[in-house]
Amino acid sequence: MKKTVARLLTAGLLACSAGVALADGIPSAANIAEAPIGGNEWRGFFVSASVGYGWSDSEQYADVDLGSDGILDGQFKKSFEADGVLGAIGLGYDFTVRDNVVLGVFGDYTFGDLDDKYDTPAAGVILPGSVKAKYEDIWAVGARAGVIVHKDLLLFGTVGYTAAEFSAVNEGGKGKKDLDGYFVGAGLERLLCNNLYLKAEYRYSDYGSFSETAVNDPGCGAACTTKVEFENEIHSVRVGLAYKFGARAEEAVPLK
Repeated sequence: MKKTVARLLTAGLLACSAGVALADGIPSAANIAEAPIGGNEWRGFFVSASVGYGWSDSEQYADVDLGSDGILDGQFKKSFEADGVLGAIGLGYDFTVRDNVVLGVFGDYTFGDLDDKYDTPAAGVILPGSVKAKYEDIWAVGARAGVIVHKDLLLFGTVGYTAAEFSAVNEGGKGKKDLDGYFVGAGLERLLCNNLYLKAEYRYSDYGSFSETAVNDPGCGAACTTKVEFENEIHSVRVGLAYKFGARAEEAVPLK
């Protein structure tokens, strides 16, 4: 799927380049056209595709209690940095409230996964081992606000709701958890040609923390419990194309 998105991006850029070449011939510094500042180019429904890279800034905590005296018999804290290549598809709608201010709503789905394999230390009666953690099936809905600057360039910020699936595998088994939280981000978008836009964005997602308690953990005997807590944060950067339906660009004005 990531390869499919990459092919779509390449095809869009080639189509845009071909259209410019057919309409205007080989561009030069003397005949480059600049569009006036205005919001009409950013109005309308759009679809998008992007590729990027994501990484986590997450931590695991574990408390071990044998259950006989109410005193913790072991603890540890471990950071893990899952990462990976991502692809995303999305859709949304933009509108303008003034000539150079754009507001919009959108939703997107991110496929691919962020994973990491790390070792856990000995903690009390827990023996050292390894854990493989993974984030996948990430989707988001949100809003954005931006300002059109430098003729055909939009600077924007985003905020919204996001969800993901987290899984962890160790010697004792496998567990999954559905996560939800919020995201904030920022980026820029440039009008390439007609209704085609190039977009780059950074996004920070915070899924909060969750904990699980394992009873009769084989690492510490039949009487004990092990409470494991995960804190989950994800960063991502992505570059892609958006196609806007119904956007009405102003007539280009040649430079003199």
